[in-house]
Amino acid sequence: SGVEGFEYSDEELYRAVNGVDFKNLIRVDADELTYPLHVILRYGIERDVVEGTLDVDDIPKRWNEDMKSLLDVDVPNDKEGSLQDIHWSCMAIGYFPTYLLGA
Repeated sequence: SGVEGFEYSDEELYRAVNGVDFKNLIRVDADELTYPLHVILRYGIERDVVEGTLDVDDIPKRWNEDMKSLLDVDVPNDKEGSLQDIHWSCMAIGYFPTYLLGA
């Protein structure tokens, strides 16, 4: 039984489909494990801005620190960091946690 020429074990197939990339900068390209960490990073920043404990001007620095802390990723620029999403510029504050409902 099986497909001719398909010679992968269950384990190899599982690993191919469920790969983890801790160096990914972009939320929408993240794998199933790191995607929630991208959302958690954004939620923490939003929460602190709304509470008044983080100034908007400090978002890029905080973003870079949290990416390093959560994912061990060094962010090369703000375009691939704190400016990659349109949500905040559209005033969609508090929206990111809803993405975890489908994750």
